[in-house]
Amino acid sequence: MEHIVNSGFPLVKLSRLLALKGMRKSFRAVYGYYFYPLTSEDLILFASDFDLFENTNINGVSLCILVCLITEVIVYWLMDLANCFVDGNADAVEFCPHNSFQHVLAASTYTLQEGDEPKRTGSISLFNLDADVGNLDLAYRAETAGIFDIKWNPVVGDTIPLLAQADADGYLRIHRLGCCLNGSETPGHCLEDVCGEHISSSMCLCLDWDPSGSSVTVGLSDGCVSIVSLRESQLSVVQEWKAHNFEVWATSFDHHQPHLVYSGSDDCNYDEQLRVWDLRSMLRPVNETSIGLGGGVWRIKHHPSIPGVVLTACMHNGFAVMKTKGGEPEVIERYEKHGSLAYGADWHRGKFTGEGKIGNRAVVATCSFYDRLLRVWMPQCDLTLFD
Repeated sequence: MEHIVNSGFPLVKLSRLLALKGMRKSFRAVYGYYFYPLTSEDLILFASDFDLFENTNINGVSLCILVCLITEVIVYWLMDLANCFVDGNADAVEFCPHNSFQHVLAASTYTLQEGDEPKRTGSISLFNLDADVGNLDLAYRAETAGIFDIKWNPVVGDTIPLLAQADADGYLRIHRLGCCLNGSETPGHCLEDVCGEHISSSMCLCLDWDPSGSSVTVGLSDGCVSIVSLRESQLSVVQEWKAHNFEVWATSFDHHQPHLVYSGSDDCNYDEQLRVWDLRSMLRPVNETSIGLGGGVWRIKHHPSIPGVVLTACMHNGFAVMKTKGGEPEVIERYEKHGSLAYGADWHRGKFTGEGKIGNRAVVATCSFYDRLLRVWMPQCDLTLFD
């Protein structure tokens, strides 16, 4: 039985019974029981039903403690939808953006097997997420070289979902989301190889698609950046240059001006700051008082439909939801339930039914490295307030 730290309050019992539909609304049960705004009589009956106290004669002090415990458990539990451990050190998670497949979540791993001949191994896993009921089911897993980054292709017309992989063997690989039969003869999602190109003898560390889905930019461990075209299921390097003296851990097309490519390098000096830049004036950031997030900002993901809301993976300091529009950057909410390096993060792009505990809330997937943990959760703040 899992318990809240220092409270001894049965999380499993309560989490099966209660959910919060909006932080300012009444309690709503998810398994057939309903609680309207709780009265003292409700709390006494609740405590009696679940044997929280030896009797139901709860005085004012005990009732207050019970209210605090219920609030603590609800806040603790309601952020989380699902979690699981993957088979290696988790470093990237990506929700599929394509219609009809937005419930598909890809996760990748990188594990260094040390020894006389070190080996870098990895995997790609596909999960099916049913956020309305909190189910995360493994649909597919394949062993690969150690993977540093994965990205789905952008939605352009009726294009099929493609997943690009940057790996430690120096390859850029493209996979197609397909339908396969599992052991029970039930159709499920899988990845089918489309093509691959050996980009470099160095490691491929990061990637990004251009807005048309016809080119990929790849950052390499020798400081180079490559532009790779995808034509008729064939990859070819069309341009490459020495961009930095250190490893290129970030590269991206400008989605409004796709002839521009940005890159960022690792000089082993993390200043833990998030800065907002105006491309018309790159000499200094928009906000001189940049915000310190702690731990080193590893990944930045803009909300798919709310401008100025950003999800960040902060390595040694968990994950943060940020507001960057209108005034100084501000931390809206933090998520600190991972026990290792916070590396992978992404927003879910789909719509939910509005039923169950999810409603119309935002959904996020995050992963951490050494503890191999994947979590799917909901920010508790109302992000539409920042639209």
